[in-house]
Parts: sequence; C-alpha cells; structure tokens
Amino acid sequence: MTPAGRAGPARRHAARAREVLIGAGYSGPRIAERLGVDDMRALDRLAGPVLARRLDSDSPLDVLVRLLLLGVEVERDVVRAVLHAPFEAWEGLGLVETTAGRVRARYRMVPHGDLLLRADWPAFPGRPLRPDHVLGPNPTASLLADITVRPRLGSVLDLGTGCGIQALLAARHADRVVASDLNPRAVGMAAFNAALNGIDVDCVEGDLFEPVRGQRFDLVVSNPPFVISPDTSLLFRDSALGGEGISRRIISDVAGLLNETGFCQLLTNWAHVEGVDWRGRLEEAFAGCGCNAWVLELDRAEPDIYAGRWIQPGTRTAPVFAEALDHWMRYYERERITAISWCAVTMRRASGPRTWIELDEMPAPIRAPAGDHVLRCFDARELLAGLADDALLAIRPRLAPDTRLEHQLSATGAGWAPVETRVRLTGGLPVEQAVDPGVANLLLHSDGRRSVRELLALAAGEAGVPTDAVAPAGVGVIRRLLADAFLLPC
Repeated sequence: MTPAGRAGPARRHAARAREVLIGAGYSGPRIAERLGVDDMRALDRLAGPVLARRLDSDSPLDVLVRLLLLGVEVERDVVRAVLHAPFEAWEGLGLVETTAGRVRARYRMVPHGDLLLRADWPAFPGRPLRPDHVLGPNPTASLLADITVRPRLGSVLDLGTGCGIQALLAARHADRVVASDLNPRAVGMAAFNAALNGIDVDCVEGDLFEPVRGQRFDLVVSNPPFVISPDTSLLFRDSALGGEGISRRIISDVAGLLNETGFCQLLTNWAHVEGVDWRGRLEEAFAGCGCNAWVLELDRAEPDIYAGRWIQPGTRTAPVFAEALDHWMRYYERERITAISWCAVTMRRASGPRTWIELDEMPAPIRAPAGDHVLRCFDARELLAGLADDALLAIRPRLAPDTRLEHQLSATGAGWAPVETRVRLTGGLPVEQAVDPGVANLLLHSDGRRSVRELLALAAGEAGVPTDAVAPAGVGVIRRLLADAFLLPC
C-alpha cells in the first residue's frame, strides 16, 4: 500500500505547483470567463485553436490555460516567467517537457470544483487513446459524485479510481480513503492528484477487491469499466470479464467489504436481451447479494447509438469508424441485445437475510448534487419495506422544505382550466408525482404533528366521505410520497 504523495520533495513540489496555479486564477469559473464560455464543459465542444485565439496575452492565466488545458506549445522563457519556480521541478513532476526551446504539457490539468486534476489528454484525430489511458473529469464521474451519499464516515473505498476524483471528494467527509485501480498509471495519477491538492489518500494497485482483502468500509464508490462492448482495448472502458461481468461481480461480492449498514454506489450499463424480461435479469443479479438495492435507470439507447458513443474518437475517420461499428453490431446481434440502459446503483448492507430491490426510471437527467436526497430516499424505502399499513398510520410525516407544487393550466373559452398538478423538489433527484387536490391539501397539513391516520381522516372529512373510503388508496399515496422524500418521517 502506497500512501499518496507523502514523499517529501515530490509533495513539496506538487504543493508549489498548486500555489502557482491558484495564484494565476487557474479555476473553472475564471477560465470559463476568460474564454467567454458558460462553463468548463464547453471546452470539449469547441476546438482548441478556437479557444486559444481568445487568449491574447502572456498573463499567467492565459499562458497556463494555453499550455495545460488547450495543449498549445509555449516558448520556454514565457513559461519560466510564469512559474516563479525552478522549471526543472515542473519537469521532474512530469507535467511538462521541452523541445527546441518550446514547452509542451505532458498531461492535461483540469479544474473540478476546487480540485485540480492531472489526467491524460483526450483523443484527437490520428492520435487514439493508449490502452492504459486515464480519464480526467467527465460527465460520468460528475454523475457518480452527484449521487454519492456523504454523511461523516470512517472509511471509503474508491474502486477503479482513475485520476482519483471520487477519492479526493470522499476525503472531505471520511477519516480514511483508499483508492484502488487495476491500471498502474491510474494509481500513480491519483497519488499525484492527492499530493497536488494536499489530501491524504492511500492509493493501491490491483484487480477489484484483491488489494483491500480483509478490510471493511462504510462506503464503496465505483465507476468501473462498465461499457458493454466486444473490445478489451481500453482499461477505463472495457472489462476482461465482458459485458455486465464486472458490474455483476461488484454487486454480488461487495457486501463482504462493507461495515454494518455500509453503502456501495456504482454506475453500470445493463443489456436488454431479446425475449428476456429486463427487470428480471436485473433483479437476478442482486439475488443473495446481502444488500438492499435501489437502481435508477438514467438513460436507454439502441445498440447502434450506444456503440457510436463509445467507439474511440481517435478512430473516427469514416471507413475506420464504419468497420468498428460493424464489429460492435455483430457482437450485439450475437448476444441478442436490443437496447442498453445506463443505471446508477445504490446498495446498503442488510442487517438480516431478507433484502429488497427497487428499480425506478428517472424522468430527467440528474444535473445537481443529490446525495442527501438519495440518502433520505433510501432510508425511507428501508423503513417502508418492513412497515405494515397499521404501523404506517402511526407515523407523523412532515413536508420536505424543498417541495414545490406546480399547476398546469390550459386556455379555454371560459378562461384557464387546470390540467395537472404535480409535486417536485427544488434540488436533489428530478423526481415528481402527479397529485389531486385532496393529496395537495394532505401535503399542506403534513407538519410532523398529525399522524397519517389523522391526515387521512382530515382528507376524508374535506371530501365528505368516510375515512375507510380513502384509507386504502391514501396509504399507498403516503408510501410513494415518503419513498421519494416529499414527506419525511418523524
């Protein structure tokens, strides 16, 4: 086990490099403002030369963005003036190299929130990714970060760490963090990024659970090579286990690494197989895993669309891409795969032999941190799983403070007529539920002082019907509102 970045000189040089970057304003908001774009995601939509033309000075920020973010070579004397440190230290860290008086960055340096992350350069036409390529910040990593539950924890494992994003974020709310990866270059990258950001993370190399055998964690997060493909050419994308193999392995074995009530959260792809119930295939993978599980289907794509997203950008000359696409499509035809879903999985080690799994479709993309909401929903679902209706009637729920009621109206000859009323949350997961006026009033009266039984009696009285007439359906509505955390149990 190698403690990340604790070697004296390397850590000091990394800390000095961070000081230079921060001093120059090398942050996402400042860079986006300087380039005239809305946010850092625009960097992957616009060509580097287009962005580089907007940097017309030798200010420290302009020089560092050209060099470390856009991949433009810069004259050595200009770079030396910006670094305010021995140039050899940056070369010793492997950040830059010099040829014929011009400096080139060996890696990309990407701001991610208040973190600075070194990673490999993305693919360019004619320059495909190397097999052990290490990704930098990307939408998939951001999604996993957004759904991760973040109570104060004793220990976290980032399984398949890549450049270390999840591990560094976990260090903010955990006493001990371990980052593991099969790719030795990823382990080295994560260790460097830990040192660069002044964070202690133990970075270890090995396959899946092998490097942490015998250890237990309060949380395991994983963004594994989950892509369902016929290739094994990229470590970050393809697993030697094939198809859903690595996801199934994590799901079936992770309980052995979790402390009592410990969580595991991972992203996965899951195939729809012709003639086979998709939900049944998914539920079968969780049978006997020792955890309760909540699976969110985030997206679903047809095989050709899916393949087009994942075939290497560096191979996208028309003939080469067409050949690769044919290869992938033959694989899907052999496996009878008709579609592929992208899923976010949250599991918690169960305290007894009986476990549950729930599968929900997200109505919209997750675009903001939702870990607290995921935790509230999971707690509620665990509560509801073992709660009979009679016990539910005794709960005194309160309305979540971020709940909003939205009315949709349509124009008629007589004015505006109501069409639909829905409840949504201002943050967290993009969940929503349609409600009728009776349920809307029930929510309004849910203040933590009235029991569900009293709320249903109140709703029945307002409707002018006996409580028994609304109770069966009302209990079901309350369960759904609690499960999505519109209502919070007291």
